[in-house]
Amino acid sequence: MPVHLRATRSEGAFDGHPDPQAFWQVFCKQLPFTETELERIAGNTAPYLGGTDTHGGDD
Repeated sequence: MPVHLRATRSEGAFDGHPDPQAFWQVFCKQLPFTETELERIAGNTAPYLGGTDTHGGDD
């Protein structure tokens, strides 16, 4: 099952850069992460943005 990046409205393609979904697809294909690792990356939000890591843990 593919892991999907949750993009916000402020994230978009500009100046020839790929849109968030296209970038995420390339990221997933080119880096040797497991499905579990990709899910953790996709669910992670920087603390200063008010989010929390949806997978918990201190690692």
